[in-house]
Amino acid sequence: MQRVLLVLCSIFVPVLDYEAENIEKFNRFHAAYLKCQESPETSIDEDFLCDVVINQEVPAEVPESAPNFLLCLAKLLQLQDEDGNLNSALIRERIEHHQKDPNRVAKLMDTCIVQKDTPQYTTIFMIDCLSREAAKVGLTNVDAMLEVL
Repeated sequence: MQRVLLVLCSIFVPVLDYEAENIEKFNRFHAAYLKCQESPETSIDEDFLCDVVINQEVPAEVPESAPNFLLCLAKLLQLQDEDGNLNSALIRERIEHHQKDPNRVAKLMDTCIVQKDTPQYTTIFMIDCLSREAAKVGLTNVDAMLEVL
């Protein structure tokens, strides 16, 4: 667990510039991460998670619990409700806080914030889409996630 915290801190802290709002986001994310790690159904191998964070890509072999882990995080961060439905109003509000261009906000909402067949697939699609869209405008995956945290 210390390795995960070190990796997360090494990525988030330089990006955050120690802004109080972003430190709060990191703390909220960390608390959600710890809660999701408590259950065998939602816990994820820390070595796998470190590799994903460091390399900024998902390897071919993904732990079976990964979709449930991501859904757990999304629920605890209020991106999805207990039934797995997207909290579109809150997500829009969070994106608008970072993106001042209404056209960009609309594109992200229309493209990435889309309910899929299962709650887990909805979470995976949202995270993947936000990461792809962030890369198009020169942002990192961390920047993409900060938009919705």
